[in-house]
Amino acid sequence: VGGYWTGQMSGIAPAFADTWARLSSHTPVIVARGKAASGLVEAADLGQGDWTDTIDNDGLFDAAAMALAATVQTTEAAGYTVVARYVIWWQGESDGERQISDAAYRAAFHDLEARFASIGVDHVFIVQIGYRKPTAAFDSRSAYETIQRALALASIDTPRAVLVSTL
Repeated sequence: VGGYWTGQMSGIAPAFADTWARLSSHTPVIVARGKAASGLVEAADLGQGDWTDTIDNDGLFDAAAMALAATVQTTEAAGYTVVARYVIWWQGESDGERQISDAAYRAAFHDLEARFASIGVDHVFIVQIGYRKPTAAFDSRSAYETIQRALALASIDTPRAVLVSTL
């Protein structure tokens, strides 16, 4: 299955995998299915798709679900036992730039988390977004803080969501 992270790659996924392996004594397999500049909510779709698929089906969730299923099947066929399925959620910049409200982002996140649970995902680990450089047309800090707050609150009121990294 394509899209695996390797030990030579940098970023949150391999750092998370290294830490997970060290703390849990389990070897993780990471299936990278994020898409740069995608939105969570339909209104934040800037042309790269969105994860809610309320108006159209951009296929982001379905592609991730199929990749997860294929990875589990391949891993188990190789003689390994898959003990848990997790998602690392590191998204929200496009939603911030489109000034999606805290309530709208949280509602969409709750729905997405339920969809992940329906395909066997045990927990969603949330990595809070950072900031992009402001432009004359867009002061990103306050908009991003709205999404940061939404993610922090979603980790409190969503049963299988855990905030693992904050600014």
